[in-house]
Amino acid sequence: MVLRDTLLYLAQNERLHQFVISNGATRSVSRRFVAGEVLDDAIQTTRVLNQRGMHVSLDHLGENVSEAREARSAARDYISILDTIKQTEDDANISITLTA
Repeated sequence: MVLRDTLLYLAQNERLHQFVISNGATRSVSRRFVAGEVLDDAIQTTRVLNQRGMHVSLDHLGENVSEAREARSAARDYISILDTIKQTEDDANISITLTA
């Protein structure tokens, strides 16, 4: 439980977020697993992977939702991702974290 709480705290820490996205070493490691910080970037990455014959599963990070307002926002984001996948006809699906 302590590890989970620590990881959730770190995931919400803005200073750590800025460090990871601005540091070349950490950014190159995270880019392997994060297709983009915005949906358009993730769709571009999806296309590249599709051209390589790979199927893609997209996830909206931020799975420590604790209020109904946050859950509704996450649901809207997932619907937007699905709408974009349908519109672009990319070979992708979504991965939903139940705690979102």
